[in-house]
Amino acid sequence: ARPEVLFVCVHNAGRSQMAAALLDHHAQGRVVVRSAGSAPADTINPAVVQAMAEIGLDLSKEFPKPLTTEAVQAYLKEVWGTAAARFRLLAENTATSRLKGQGTSRRRRR
Repeated sequence: ARPEVLFVCVHNAGRSQMAAALLDHHAQGRVVVRSAGSAPADTINPAVVQAMAEIGLDLSKEFPKPLTTEAVQAYLKEVWGTAAARFRLLAENTATSRLKGQGTSRRRRR
C-alpha cells in the first residue's frame, strides 16, 4: 500500500495546495496526496496558481476541498495502522534481542 499524506490549512487555497502539488510531483505516484481546509475558500489563490505554473505544475483545475470527518478518519486510520505495525515490529525485535541476551554473563558494575 502506498503511504498517504494529507496537507491541511484553513482555506485550502494556498500553502496546502502548493505542498500537495509539490509532493505529488516529486513522489511520482509513490504517495497518495490529498489537501483540504477547515474553512475552504471558493477558489485557489491566483498567485498560487501562477507561481506553481512558473515551475511547471498546473493547479488550474484544482479547487479548495473541505476537511471532512471521513477524510480525517481515513488518514488517521492509515497513520495509526502504520504506527501500530511499526510498534509491533519494534516490540518483537526488542523481545527477540532480550531472549538472545539471556544466558550470557553480565558483569555487575561496582
